[in-house]
Amino acid sequence: MRVQVVHHQNDLLRVRMQHIHQRFDHLREVLAGTATRHFDAAPAQKRSRDHEQTGCAVADVLAVLAAAVSSFGFVFIHPFGDGNGRIHRFLLHSALARRQYSPPGVILPVSAAILRQKHLYDQALEAFSKPALAATRWEFTADSEIVVSNETAPLYRYFDATPQAEFLYDRLAETIQEDFKEELDFLSIFDACLSAVRAVVDMPDRRASLLVRLCLQNGGRLSNAKRPQFAELTAEEIAEIERSIQALREEAPDNAGAA
Repeated sequence: MRVQVVHHQNDLLRVRMQHIHQRFDHLREVLAGTATRHFDAAPAQKRSRDHEQTGCAVADVLAVLAAAVSSFGFVFIHPFGDGNGRIHRFLLHSALARRQYSPPGVILPVSAAILRQKHLYDQALEAFSKPALAATRWEFTADSEIVVSNETAPLYRYFDATPQAEFLYDRLAETIQEDFKEELDFLSIFDACLSAVRAVVDMPDRRASLLVRLCLQNGGRLSNAKRPQFAELTAEEIAEIERSIQALREEAPDNAGAA
């Protein structure tokens, strides 16, 4: 009876199998290749000259390609039981920063765009995993362990990263055109609201910022539950601050007035 149950479980797993990890005896070798892709490529050095000649910086193109190849190459190898996705996104940000893709001190929040487009992210992963699985010869052992019998290192060493690079380009464009714009719009209205608070009452910057954030989170009003936190303010002062913040929210672009 136990043998029948095990065979049934194995059949179900075979139907649902989406990815087979890299063979353990090749793990160190392919991970070393991923590290080389990440660290050895030269940083952006000819940005302005490339831009003058081609209309785009070749170094920028190489930065995105390096980020895609190293970060997706790592997550395809999937060497750890947990945390592979987080390390994958770290490598992505690190590769872009090392190659000076963004101005110094500016981190592109591309991870947020990736997680927001989870279905497209899954498609980028499956563009590798499905053909890799089809090219992998594997079987279950009597103990329901998976054994890979063919050479698989080239699948990870020479994979076509075009789908992953295209996905990353799209998410970076989305980050710059949408996320950055929304953040700048919010910072603009936030600063205007701080000035409105200071025009009514003199209070420490930290408390003024907290007051503005609480009002923006509640449609421009300070909720009754939060008012005890600002006992030093009179009802008239709170009402004047609320009117100013509501007016600024109405003038702001869509979504800019939401904390």
